Amino acid sequence: MKKRMNCKVAIIGAGPAGLACAAELISLGQRDIILIDKGPNLFARQCPALRKGQCTQCRICSLYSGVGGASGLLGGKLCHFPAGSRILDHVGLTSEVANHKVDSFLSHIQGSFSPPRSYELLAPDLTRLTKEATLKQYLSIPLLSTDMHTIFKSMVTFLTLNGVTLLSDTNVIDLENKGGNAEFTLKLAINGSTETLDVYESLVIATGRSGESWLMKLLSPTIVAPTYDFVDVGVRIEVPNNAAEGILPLLQDPKFKIRPGQPDEVRTLCWCRGGEITQGMVNGKMLIDGHFGSVFTKNTSVSIVSRVSANTKFSAFDKAIDHFSSKQSIPIVENLHRFLGLNHSKLHAIIEPKLKYDECHFRKIMDVGLYAKIAEMLFELNDISNGDLLKSNFGSVYGPVIDKFWPTPVLSGELESQIKNLYIAGDATGLGRGIIQSIFSGLYAATSIYCKNSKFYINRDGLIRDSARRVA
Repeated sequence: MKKRMNCKVAIIGAGPAGLACAAELISLGQRDIILIDKGPNLFARQCPALRKGQCTQCRICSLYSGVGGASGLLGGKLCHFPAGSRILDHVGLTSEVANHKVDSFLSHIQGSFSPPRSYELLAPDLTRLTKEATLKQYLSIPLLSTDMHTIFKSMVTFLTLNGVTLLSDTNVIDLENKGGNAEFTLKLAINGSTETLDVYESLVIATGRSGESWLMKLLSPTIVAPTYDFVDVGVRIEVPNNAAEGILPLLQDPKFKIRPGQPDEVRTLCWCRGGEITQGMVNGKMLIDGHFGSVFTKNTSVSIVSRVSANTKFSAFDKAIDHFSSKQSIPIVENLHRFLGLNHSKLHAIIEPKLKYDECHFRKIMDVGLYAKIAEMLFELNDISNGDLLKSNFGSVYGPVIDKFWPTPVLSGELESQIKNLYIAGDATGLGRGIIQSIFSGLYAATSIYCKNSKFYINRDGLIRDSARRVA
């Protein structure tokens, strides 16, 4: 017999945004919350690629899915605003206000836990940047996988102690918004059975990047009218730490851009000094990323991506993957010197990775224009490092890297969609990516729900105020 459940607020996606949203709702006095994720519980997650060095193409990728989201198994960086500040432009808050809100939340949830602030901001020598390259500065705190796990464990423990129902290994197979007693009705697949969930007040979608295809299939175009503006596609390079010291003197995650905002923009994405290369499956394709493991390594990696315009007629992910003609089911790698066509490529060896890979010539499988822009950035970074980047005897190029392939839905300044009481948070907003950014959007969505159901509003300082005393 099919079961029928109900709650006041349901949150789909138990990554940083979903967990933060549920925790903030609890802090604001909301009860009767159900949190849903298609992946395993935080304490049951494991990835064969991390243990064996090769992706086994699990039905649901544990690297990207499960409680804790894409960072639940890995280390990463807490990149504070103004990194990923599109979400702040959308809701009308400053970086200072948003950072304070997130830091206060983490301090409240974690108690005595304090992540190591290993690297503080330093202004690099901007005179060495040419070709209209720019650099964005912000505080970035690198965390090993054990530290990151502690953050999410604290969130899950807080929610459990406060009565939040967490449904892991649960797929949302249908969503209805037909009115009646329930605001929304969800069809759930749990352990081989189908159950119905009636949501009486608000629904939050915080599915992250791994939920892109689900979001488009279930919600577009009748509910949220999502649009694609661009997708990032490129490669990830890995060099010894000493080869990148000139680029990262004490700055953990600088954002270098050439021709920023232009159609032919190329930029760096997600520096990992002391990190590792990651492989995972998205939409049936093998992708490359970077992360921190249980210890810091002797290598630095960074993605170099070009922003490709996308539209709603085609899948942005498929359009991006078309820039690579390879049909490989495991990562592609080439030594850095050979990738750039340098004569002394025999002296440049591939850094032996933990994951399995296929060697190839990227220029034979990569779009010519994309290759030219990536090579341009590599030579630019080599100049910034005073030549150290290419002096090293070791260096690797991995691919493909695809980022920001999820759509941008139409949202109000409160993160509410075109459907009343349906909110979107995290990467699914299309307004930024990152742990801090996702946590902030979850907190903001929770505050918006609270204010809508009461006589309050959010002022420019991010504080809740009585609407009766509001001054225009």
